[in-house]
Amino acid sequence: MMVWKKFYGLSDYWDEALTYSEDYNVFQSYVWGEFKKTTGWVPERWIASDKNGDIICMVQILIKSFPAGFKIGWATGGPVFISKNSSTKDFDNMLSGLAETVCKNNSAIVTRFNSQLCYDQLASYTFNKYFKRPFFRLNSGYSLLFDLTLSVKELLNNMTSKHRYYVRKAVEKNVVWREGNDEKFVMEFCKLYEDMLKEKDIKSLILSKEDIASLVFSLDKNVVIFTGDFDDLPVTSCIVLTFKKKAFYYMAATNKRGREIMGSYAMVYRLFEYLKEKGITDLDLGGIDPVSSDARGVNHFKKGFGGRMVEYLGEWELASSEWIRWAVNIAIRLKRGQL
Repeated sequence: MMVWKKFYGLSDYWDEALTYSEDYNVFQSYVWGEFKKTTGWVPERWIASDKNGDIICMVQILIKSFPAGFKIGWATGGPVFISKNSSTKDFDNMLSGLAETVCKNNSAIVTRFNSQLCYDQLASYTFNKYFKRPFFRLNSGYSLLFDLTLSVKELLNNMTSKHRYYVRKAVEKNVVWREGNDEKFVMEFCKLYEDMLKEKDIKSLILSKEDIASLVFSLDKNVVIFTGDFDDLPVTSCIVLTFKKKAFYYMAATNKRGREIMGSYAMVYRLFEYLKEKGITDLDLGGIDPVSSDARGVNHFKKGFGGRMVEYLGEWELASSEWIRWAVNIAIRLKRGQL
């Protein structure tokens, strides 16, 4: 018999249990939930155990409450399956139990899950029995993964010929690379980010300066800002989140001078080297979108580095009522400027 229970244990126990899954990720880590507390979300952590008491599934759901008792739940990177076989009854029981648990413990709620388990038809079929695809998704579900157990030479050879050329030309510029996460790194990144948005005439911020500072403070050793200096000034930088043996390319910013010297190409290449030295074996370069015309530039940039394209099981949602589900999806659409 499988049982879902709320988790009240220690952070180390939660994080250690996560690593027994192939789809573990920083967004389901304990420290990510603590960071999201600073932005108004309350983490609820749940574990499913089998008849022997062994953990077989975990999920961290971030919940935000609104007037009249209405709630939104968001499980980035979850649920995480410690034991996953999409052709067995156990997988079905995990998902049906999760749906029942969420509904029983929260009324007037829409909960959205964003699974980072690689897509397969049986798993998708089982998800579809208990959850629904959102009307409007927040993510494409596609990403690029890099195997950092490969040599730097192999990683370079996997790039397109144009990317190899751009990397070599950028490396010749002798950019000086630094990594850290203190206040100086945060301020430098924010300045590059703001300059980039102004140059591209983009009005909205993904994260504010305060949010970025809170992210670094909360994740501490699990976040690194990787910055390149040219002529003693920062020209390109990225924020990378790490968790155990995995790294996640979170945000990046390059100013006009950095683009002129193709600094972002050298940054990804040097990032490969840096992460390998730190013992990281897997890098998720972040989402790509085959549909949005606005993503063409990002798609071209990321795909050229030659990673393995994956489609995750992606976003699913569960709602206490259909009208609440519609309301949340429309609100998401409005916020993204698509209505």
